[in-house]
Amino acid sequence: MHDNQTCTMVRNLIIDAIKDNGRPITAHEYEQWLEINKTQLWSEVVKKCHDYTRVIVTSGGNSQIAKYYCSQTLPSIDRRSVFFGIKNHEYDNKLWIKITERKRKQIKNPHLPKKSCNDDSSFSYSHTSDYLSIDSENTNLSDNTSPIAIENAIQKGNFIIPTIPSIVSVQNSTDNWQSLSEKVSFTEHFWSDLITALSDVHEYVFKGFSLQDILNMVINQYESLQNSNVTLEVINILTNHFIQMKQITPKSNYSTS
Repeated sequence: MHDNQTCTMVRNLIIDAIKDNGRPITAHEYEQWLEINKTQLWSEVVKKCHDYTRVIVTSGGNSQIAKYYCSQTLPSIDRRSVFFGIKNHEYDNKLWIKITERKRKQIKNPHLPKKSCNDDSSFSYSHTSDYLSIDSENTNLSDNTSPIAIENAIQKGNFIIPTIPSIVSVQNSTDNWQSLSEKVSFTEHFWSDLITALSDVHEYVFKGFSLQDILNMVINQYESLQNSNVTLEVINILTNHFIQMKQITPKSNYSTS
């Protein structure tokens, strides 16, 4: 099966999976549906980069799909997960909250530390993908004290300050996953570290850390992510995940310390 065929089928079949489940579903639930109902397609998907399904359905290529946040905790599903539902379907609006994507070009983020950015650059997002909404309620996000991982790295004298990418899009993230899959064997410990790092980003966003603090913490915590051959892709992927989590994390959960 051609790569484009696989991508198109994964993007379109999610509608059937949503209908079968009777509610919006997570990317992981969609993977389970593919494995059970589309075995041949699934055999192609598992050959791709890790998290291939989530990246494809998140890319926004299917105009019938919208993202939702569930206001209640579902069994075995993280309450902060992104769900994918049919855009024009009338779901219970008390249970399913549609995630609104605010499209902004070249938005300067006043909350990012200047030490990591060039003076002539700003943190912005491609107009074809997901966006980080900047507002005055988030001015406290860069004030948190970084965890022990940063302190340990500083003491060892090998502290790395990752450079925040100037442009981030879901397409970039997809390309970066593909690039990593070509560079790193799936048997390498790197993949376990990357998945754990994504989980860390999820947690740190919920606690209210800024993007720069999160990248500092995560990159310095996992040695395999510091390899110059993969660091650029890793930072882009982590930044895109930050955007996703930022969109669905309730502001009331941010730390004000």
